[in-house]
Amino acid sequence: MPQLLRTKQVTNKLSRSKTCLYRQIQDGLIPPPVKVNGCSFWLDSEIQEIIQTEISGACIESRQKVTTRIIQNRQPNPNNAPHNTGR
Repeated sequence: MPQLLRTKQVTNKLSRSKTCLYRQIQDGLIPPPVKVNGCSFWLDSEIQEIIQTEISGACIESRQKVTTRIIQNRQPNPNNAPHNTGR
């Protein structure tokens, strides 16, 4: 089962402020959180991949591509799909 991280855990792992975290999400350098029961979480595996990409010295464009791939690879939750009631 994937490990979910809260905002404080992510900012600690990445050693940056909450403001910086959300700015980098807007810039496409970090994937946005997933919503679980209305709460924001990040997958630890995704954050680890972001850290490895940063450590490797990847340029901004490469980091944005990694973030895009992470987002595209997220599996939709069928429980969150709208239900067709036929009405």
